[in-house]
Amino acid sequence: MPFEKEDKNINRLGRPVGSKNKLYATRRFIFNLLEKQRDRLEVELDALHGEKYVQLYMKLLEYVLAKRSNQIIKIDKLSDKEIQDLLESIN
Repeated sequence: MPFEKEDKNINRLGRPVGSKNKLYATRRFIFNLLEKQRDRLEVELDALHGEKYVQLYMKLLEYVLAKRSNQIIKIDKLSDKEIQDLLESIN
């Protein structure tokens, strides 16, 4: 449904500068919870062995490392400069 001119339901001010969205507050809550339990988490991790340890370790890595995605870039429409910039960003 497109916007209509002079629609009175449109928030023209937007979200106030510096205000945080709800997702940010949830992430901050979880971070604080984990931070308080850091010592216990370390002890529990040390108690795990073998496959269980590796599985949990891999799950925790997802929260630290950005997920990789496969991207297909069509270079036939890029200039030589753009191709060179892409190659430099990869290496």
